[in-house]
Amino acid sequence: MAETPPRGPATTGTGGPEQLLASATRHASEDSTTHTAVAPAFEDRDIVVAQGIEFHNSCYLAEVDWNLPQAIRRKPDPDWTKVEWRSLDKLIINADNTAEYTNDKQRVHYRVRIIEKKDDFKLALETPGLMVIYDGHARYGRGPCFGDPAKHTFNSRGYPECPPKGEDWGDGSATSVWGQWKMGFPWIPVPVSEMLHHGYRALAVLEDKPVNLSKTSARRHPDIRLSGLEPTALKKLIEETSARRHPDIRLSRLKLMTLDELIDETNRTRDRLRTAVAKFNADPEDDIPEELQGIYHKDASNIRGQFTNVTDTSRFWVQHVNVYFRKADQWYRLREVILDAGWSGTNISPMDLGGTVMRCRCFCHFGCSTYKHNHPIVRGSKYANWRQEGNERYAYWTDKLSASGTSAFWMYNIFRYSKRSAKLSWAPLLADAVKKTNDDLLRCREKYKVVS
Repeated sequence: MAETPPRGPATTGTGGPEQLLASATRHASEDSTTHTAVAPAFEDRDIVVAQGIEFHNSCYLAEVDWNLPQAIRRKPDPDWTKVEWRSLDKLIINADNTAEYTNDKQRVHYRVRIIEKKDDFKLALETPGLMVIYDGHARYGRGPCFGDPAKHTFNSRGYPECPPKGEDWGDGSATSVWGQWKMGFPWIPVPVSEMLHHGYRALAVLEDKPVNLSKTSARRHPDIRLSGLEPTALKKLIEETSARRHPDIRLSRLKLMTLDELIDETNRTRDRLRTAVAKFNADPEDDIPEELQGIYHKDASNIRGQFTNVTDTSRFWVQHVNVYFRKADQWYRLREVILDAGWSGTNISPMDLGGTVMRCRCFCHFGCSTYKHNHPIVRGSKYANWRQEGNERYAYWTDKLSASGTSAFWMYNIFRYSKRSAKLSWAPLLADAVKKTNDDLLRCREKYKVVS
């Protein structure tokens, strides 16, 4: 008799439809094949899904029926609102909210576990053979970010925020458990409105930032542009640090500011925005662009205590971006602070890429625009140089702003692959999952894709 993999007890999982629950003794499904004495042995594969801050089952996801692992069966919908379920009879949701799925054609038994803490994420990345999926905020490329779901409150729309503000949006209230696991460019631009909204502390890039002429070209994000610079000192700095900056840093818009200058300019922008909201009877929640929300509701002086390395006399690097307010037909200049972020030897090491020996077989970062933000750091020869070798070190990213259903679609398509995969290369399975997940996203009218 052929080997049959063990399965956990079928019990009610939290938040999922009753159809998800499978009998522990059920053997017939859309994937079943006839067992024979010479059939290949089953292979156990473990998938760990790390849920980032604000995207926990107990927080936002449960409110919109995207809680995992139940949502693995969620059917793609153009409006993301219709809750319908796909057939996946062998999906078992256990009492501890782990999940199992057996595909007889693949000869693979999958086990899914959900985690919420940074140290568990680091451990998963360091564990051989795992598929590790991060689903949450990319934090402008700084890296996966984790927050305590028990701290959630509710915003003006009635949705939970986990937590709405505090250090867990930055380095963490307890840096080994919560906050960012850093894997970004050394210098990354972040809107002052976002910092005001979330209220965490960070490191600014100061005027006297040390420059190593031979090594700093790899520290800048690709959005830092080199043209149109005015100050000689700035030109020199940028020319010597071309690789330190994130791609969103636009060099032609960089300048040095003090805290007082940043606060005064931001509050003037806020006052102009409030005047426009009143004049055009705009809804502060629905009509104001997200990039301006933070300054509309806050006094910019609150940012004074949010830099750990800035004094009242310090000058630090900022840039401006232009944001369009459609309701008022007006453009607004918004400052972004260039933050000292990084991926190795950071201020929270070893909770960063450089302090983590990645042994997992496959890493999926489904936060926003991670191909631009993090692919160069993970794969690049100047950085971590974590490249595919045979059947190891697969990595997948998103090419634009993404949505929280990506990991559910991804796992569904992993489970539904209809060819043998046990003891073989994962490459055909993963290529099929990329194609079919992107098909699902297209059905949802999404513009982003999963890429490798």
